[in-house]
Amino acid sequence: MSLDSNTLLIGESLEAFVQGITNPNTGQPLYQMAQLGAIYNPGTSTVFAEILYHQGLSGHAGSGGSQIGWRTDDAITFSIITGVGPYETDSRSAMISLLTVRDVFLPMLHQHYTLPTPANPDIAVPSMYNLEFAPADRLLGPVKFPNGHIYLLHNTSVLIKQQFNVMMTNP
Repeated sequence: MSLDSNTLLIGESLEAFVQGITNPNTGQPLYQMAQLGAIYNPGTSTVFAEILYHQGLSGHAGSGGSQIGWRTDDAITFSIITGVGPYETDSRSAMISLLTVRDVFLPMLHQHYTLPTPANPDIAVPSMYNLEFAPADRLLGPVKFPNGHIYLLHNTSVLIKQQFNVMMTNP
């Protein structure tokens, strides 16, 4: 069990995971651009993903076991927003791209209960023990971006659970 919260490492691991997904039909990366944080100008990208921290809930889970302190359970929700477009030039192609991303991305996530660290993909994030979807994925609709183009947006929320110890201190 890790002694530290790893929210940043989990976010970076999710980013690296999304960036590494390949479309099995084309052999190309599923996303032309994917990053931790919002994307305001996708440039020439027709398929992109932004990974955003949405919310967290942390609480005591008991004693620290053999270590002095409290064991803490932490549930973190990240939103992975997929954008496809430009929607205004060909809405059918944008919808086909979105459904293709969904058909590849969701099964890839379902294969994992933890995420590899970006620096060493053979090692899982130390504190993380569960990855699941919550709530249902949903279409956010077409949205006009600052670059003037309209993109079809889709949100997938990922609930990640981690557990870590905190040391007790006096005031």
